[in-house]
Amino acid sequence: MKKFIAGFVLFITILFINTPEAFAYENITVVIDAGHGGSDLSQEAQTGAVYEDGLIEKDVDLITARAMYDELSQYPNLTVYMTRNEDTALSLEERIDYAASVGADLVVSVHYNASSDHLFYGSEIFTSAFGSCYTTGFGVASCIMNRFKEYGLCDKGIRTRLNSENLDYYGVIRHGKDLNVPVIIVEHGYLDNPL
Repeated sequence: MKKFIAGFVLFITILFINTPEAFAYENITVVIDAGHGGSDLSQEAQTGAVYEDGLIEKDVDLITARAMYDELSQYPNLTVYMTRNEDTALSLEERIDYAASVGADLVVSVHYNASSDHLFYGSEIFTSAFGSCYTTGFGVASCIMNRFKEYGLCDKGIRTRLNSENLDYYGVIRHGKDLNVPVIIVEHGYLDNPL
């Protein structure tokens, strides 16, 4: 599984650097958010999924985010920040407050999925359901998902999800919309699938 993760991180980096649409504009500020992290929050909030072989989602999120940061930082028209560079606990609001403070045009929240029967597969991306956050999020998500499909990953869709109050379900997306910072959550794949 760990060899798979190393290969997958490289694959994800290649996807981002070979997406010309993502670099069609000048002076874009992107914040890469390595999901979960730290030990100050609830167990699931701090770790994300924990897999049978001891793999912890927050660690894979951080590895992927660092690889993306290292690659994207090489482009002169991109300014790239990370919400965390180590195993640090941050609330969803702190992540977006930081992104707003650096003038982010987009936040990419890095995650991996898991399922109870360990047989699900595919990638999905979540974005806000509202206004310019939807337009920007859906546009970038479409570019990323098209690259995923070109490399043979299953497209589980670009989704919006609302809570019972008809607001964005995911707190990081909801707070991004409140501050007019588009956020996408990229669920790269299911790390608990043995295939």
